[in-house]
Amino acid sequence: MVAEAQRYLQAREEALRSHDAHHDSSVGESGTLPPGGRTPRDMPALPRIPPQARNAAFATVIYSEFLKELAAIAQEHSIQSHLPFNE
Repeated sequence: MVAEAQRYLQAREEALRSHDAHHDSSVGESGTLPPGGRTPRDMPALPRIPPQARNAAFATVIYSEFLKELAAIAQEHSIQSHLPFNE
């Protein structure tokens, strides 16, 4: 269930990124998208997770990704604190 939610969120993010790239190339001088911006087919279908468990599955995936990012930031901070400061 969690793996399915993770695949869905990754596919959704990829769809949003490709849409943003398309948006950047199709924005006119007015700064707005042409009519019809995002179509429903751009977004992946929801995974087959029971509705009562869907929030928990998505929260688990998002929390684990948050912890990975936090660990990366902490590691970067610890490495930078050991580098000599050059003026």
